[in-house]
Amino acid sequence: MDEETFVAFRCTEIMPGDVLICRLGDPVGRACLAPNLGVRMIASVDVCILKPNESAIAAFLVYAMSSPVYLEWIGSLVRGSTRDRVSRSMLGRFCVPLPPLPEQTAIVEYLDAETAKLDTAIAVARREIELLREYRERLIADVVTGKVDVREVAVQLPYEPPEEEAGTEEEKPVADELATVDSQEEANGEE
Repeated sequence: MDEETFVAFRCTEIMPGDVLICRLGDPVGRACLAPNLGVRMIASVDVCILKPNESAIAAFLVYAMSSPVYLEWIGSLVRGSTRDRVSRSMLGRFCVPLPPLPEQTAIVEYLDAETAKLDTAIAVARREIELLREYRERLIADVVTGKVDVREVAVQLPYEPPEEEAGTEEEKPVADELATVDSQEEANGEE
Protein backbone atom coordinates (compact mmCIF):
# COMPACT_ATOMS: atom_id res chain seq x y z
CA MET A 1 0.00 0.00 0.00
CA ASP A 2 1.44 3.34 -0.98
CA GLU A 3 1.47 6.34 1.35
CA GLU A 4 -1.32 8.14 -0.52
CA THR A 5 -3.73 5.19 -0.16
CA PHE A 6 -2.72 4.74 3.47
CA VAL A 7 -3.58 8.37 4.22
CA ALA A 8 -6.75 8.35 2.09
CA PHE A 9 -8.17 5.35 3.98
CA ARG A 10 -7.09 6.84 7.33
CA CYS A 11 -5.44 3.57 8.24
CA THR A 12 -3.98 2.82 11.63
CA GLU A 13 -0.62 1.17 11.18
CA ILE A 14 -0.04 -2.01 13.12
CA MET A 15 3.32 -2.05 14.82
CA PRO A 16 5.07 -5.26 15.90
CA GLY A 17 3.97 -6.02 19.45
CA ASP A 18 0.56 -4.34 19.18
CA VAL A 19 -2.31 -6.43 20.52
CA LEU A 20 -4.72 -7.52 17.79
CA ILE A 21 -8.22 -8.44 18.95
CA CYS A 22 -10.63 -10.29 16.68
CA ARG A 23 -14.14 -8.83 16.68
CA LEU A 24 -15.49 -11.63 14.49
CA GLY A 25 -14.97 -15.37 14.37
CA ASP A 26 -14.48 -18.27 16.67
CA PRO A 27 -13.92 -17.35 19.37
CA VAL A 28 -14.79 -13.69 19.22
CA GLY A 29 -12.35 -11.64 21.27
CA ARG A 30 -9.30 -13.81 20.82
CA ALA A 31 -6.10 -11.79 20.89
CA CYS A 32 -2.52 -12.08 19.70
CA LEU A 33 0.63 -10.03 19.40
CA ALA A 34 1.29 -8.51 15.99
CA PRO A 35 4.39 -10.10 14.48
CA ASN A 36 7.20 -8.25 12.77
CA LEU A 37 6.66 -9.05 9.09
CA GLY A 38 9.11 -6.44 7.89
CA VAL A 39 6.39 -4.56 5.99
CA ARG A 40 3.80 -1.93 6.76
CA MET A 41 0.71 -3.59 8.23
CA ILE A 42 -2.95 -2.62 8.55
CA ALA A 43 -5.96 -4.61 9.73
CA SER A 44 -9.47 -5.23 8.48
CA VAL A 45 -12.42 -3.58 10.22
CA ASP A 46 -13.02 -6.76 12.20
CA VAL A 47 -9.71 -6.48 14.03
CA CYS A 48 -9.19 -4.06 16.90
CA ILE A 49 -5.68 -2.72 17.42
CA LEU A 50 -4.70 -2.17 21.03
CA LYS A 51 -1.57 -0.11 21.58
CA PRO A 52 -0.69 -0.57 25.24
CA ASN A 53 0.72 2.36 27.17
CA GLU A 54 3.71 2.17 29.51
CA SER A 55 1.64 0.65 32.34
CA ALA A 56 0.92 -2.61 30.49
CA ILE A 57 2.98 -5.29 28.81
CA ALA A 58 1.34 -6.38 25.56
CA ALA A 59 2.01 -10.10 26.16
CA PHE A 60 0.39 -9.81 29.60
CA LEU A 61 -2.73 -8.34 27.97
CA VAL A 62 -2.84 -11.20 25.42
CA TYR A 63 -2.68 -13.76 28.25
CA ALA A 64 -5.42 -11.89 30.14
CA MET A 65 -7.53 -11.92 26.97
CA SER A 66 -7.02 -15.65 26.63
CA SER A 67 -8.45 -16.36 30.07
CA PRO A 68 -11.76 -18.19 30.43
CA VAL A 69 -13.21 -15.22 32.36
CA TYR A 70 -12.46 -12.83 29.49
CA LEU A 71 -13.69 -15.20 26.76
CA GLU A 72 -16.89 -15.91 28.71
CA TRP A 73 -17.49 -12.17 29.16
CA ILE A 74 -16.92 -11.56 25.43
CA GLY A 75 -19.27 -14.46 24.65
CA SER A 76 -22.02 -12.71 26.58
CA LEU A 77 -21.62 -9.57 24.45
CA VAL A 78 -21.59 -10.97 20.93
CA ARG A 79 -24.36 -10.09 18.54
CA GLY A 80 -25.09 -10.99 14.96
CA SER A 81 -27.65 -12.60 12.72
CA THR A 82 -25.28 -14.74 10.66
CA ARG A 83 -21.94 -14.35 12.42
CA ASP A 84 -21.19 -13.34 15.98
CA ARG A 85 -19.40 -10.02 16.36
CA VAL A 86 -18.50 -7.68 19.20
CA SER A 87 -18.38 -3.89 18.87
CA ARG A 88 -15.32 -1.80 19.59
CA SER A 89 -17.17 0.06 22.34
CA MET A 90 -18.05 -3.22 24.07
CA LEU A 91 -14.41 -4.31 23.86
CA GLY A 92 -13.43 -0.97 25.36
CA ARG A 93 -15.40 -1.76 28.51
CA PHE A 94 -13.21 -4.71 29.47
CA CYS A 95 -11.14 -3.99 32.55
CA VAL A 96 -7.81 -5.74 33.01
CA PRO A 97 -6.27 -5.74 36.47
CA LEU A 98 -2.72 -4.52 35.96
CA PRO A 99 -0.19 -5.57 38.57
CA PRO A 100 3.11 -3.67 38.69
CA LEU A 101 5.32 -4.12 35.61
CA PRO A 102 7.79 -6.51 37.31
CA GLU A 103 4.88 -8.78 38.27
CA GLN A 104 3.43 -8.63 34.73
CA THR A 105 6.87 -9.59 33.42
CA ALA A 106 7.14 -12.51 35.85
CA ILE A 107 3.65 -13.75 34.88
CA VAL A 108 4.45 -13.54 31.16
CA GLU A 109 7.79 -15.33 31.61
CA TYR A 110 6.15 -18.10 33.64
CA LEU A 111 3.29 -18.58 31.15
CA ASP A 112 5.70 -18.47 28.20
CA ALA A 113 7.82 -21.22 29.80
CA GLU A 114 4.79 -23.38 30.61
CA THR A 115 3.19 -22.99 27.18
CA ALA A 116 6.57 -23.76 25.56
CA LYS A 117 6.55 -27.10 27.43
CA LEU A 118 3.04 -27.81 26.15
CA ASP A 119 3.99 -26.80 22.61
CA THR A 120 6.97 -29.15 22.75
CA ALA A 121 4.82 -32.03 24.03
CA ILE A 122 2.25 -31.40 21.29
CA ALA A 123 4.97 -31.30 18.62
CA VAL A 124 6.44 -34.59 19.89
CA ALA A 125 3.00 -36.25 19.94
CA ARG A 126 2.24 -35.04 16.40
CA ARG A 127 5.58 -36.35 15.15
CA GLU A 128 4.95 -39.73 16.80
CA ILE A 129 1.50 -39.91 15.19
CA GLU A 130 3.05 -39.12 11.80
CA LEU A 131 5.70 -41.81 12.30
CA LEU A 132 3.03 -44.36 13.24
CA ARG A 133 1.05 -43.48 10.10
CA GLU A 134 4.17 -43.87 7.98
CA TYR A 135 4.92 -47.22 9.65
CA ARG A 136 1.34 -48.43 9.07
CA GLU A 137 1.43 -47.41 5.41
CA ARG A 138 4.82 -49.11 4.94
CA LEU A 139 3.58 -52.26 6.68
CA ILE A 140 0.44 -52.38 4.54
CA ALA A 141 2.54 -51.90 1.40
CA ASP A 142 4.93 -54.68 2.49
CA VAL A 143 2.04 -57.06 3.20
CA VAL A 144 0.30 -56.29 -0.09
CA THR A 145 3.49 -56.73 -2.12
CA GLY A 146 4.39 -59.94 -0.29
CA LYS A 147 7.53 -58.63 1.43
CA VAL A 148 5.98 -59.60 4.77
CA ASP A 149 4.08 -62.87 5.21
CA VAL A 150 1.33 -62.46 7.79
CA ARG A 151 -0.53 -65.75 7.28
CA GLU A 152 0.97 -67.44 10.34
CA VAL A 153 0.32 -64.41 12.53
CA ALA A 154 -3.23 -64.01 11.20
CA VAL A 155 -4.11 -67.59 12.14
CA GLN A 156 -3.06 -66.94 15.74
CA LEU A 157 -5.19 -63.80 16.15
CA PRO A 158 -8.31 -64.19 18.33
CA TYR A 159 -11.64 -64.01 16.53
CA GLU A 160 -13.34 -60.64 16.82
CA PRO A 161 -16.89 -60.25 15.55
CA PRO A 162 -17.62 -57.32 13.24
CA GLU A 163 -18.41 -54.08 15.04
CA GLU A 164 -22.16 -54.21 14.33
CA GLU A 165 -22.46 -57.64 15.94
CA ALA A 166 -20.36 -56.66 18.95
CA GLY A 167 -22.77 -53.82 19.83
CA THR A 168 -25.94 -55.89 19.54
CA GLU A 169 -24.61 -58.75 21.67
CA GLU A 170 -24.02 -56.42 24.59
CA GLU A 171 -27.36 -54.66 24.18
CA LYS A 172 -29.47 -57.82 24.45
CA PRO A 173 -28.58 -58.68 28.07
CA VAL A 174 -29.16 -55.07 29.14
CA ALA A 175 -32.54 -55.02 27.39
CA ASP A 176 -33.42 -58.37 29.02
CA GLU A 177 -32.43 -56.99 32.45
CA LEU A 178 -34.56 -53.88 31.94
CA ALA A 179 -37.54 -56.02 30.94
CA THR A 180 -37.03 -58.11 34.10
CA VAL A 181 -36.88 -54.96 36.27
CA ASP A 182 -40.03 -53.58 34.59
CA SER A 183 -41.95 -56.81 35.19
CA GLN A 184 -40.80 -56.91 38.86
CA GLU A 185 -41.95 -53.33 39.39
CA GLU A 186 -45.33 -54.12 37.83
CA ALA A 187 -45.71 -57.14 40.11
CA ASN A 188 -44.91 -54.94 43.13
CA GLY A 189 -47.40 -52.27 41.98
CA GLU A 190 -44.66 -49.73 41.21
CA GLU A 191 -44.45 -47.57 38.12
